[in-house]
Amino acid sequence: MKIAIRGFAWWLMKAWLSGYTYRIDFEWWFAPVAALVILSIAYLTVTFQALHAARMKVVYTLKTE
Repeated sequence: MKIAIRGFAWWLMKAWLSGYTYRIDFEWWFAPVAALVILSIAYLTVTFQALHAARMKVVYTLKTE
């Protein structure tokens, strides 16, 4: 099922981009690079927040609640 959806998305993107006068070729590696960038940002965000929470003093957190 995922392969069919990826194929359809590939075709849809190619069709959409072909309508422009100045266009780029949609290469196969654009999607994996975009996914890698998004996952890296998410990983760094979660890691930063977890480290921030781990370093926070428990007494201060309980006092402010």
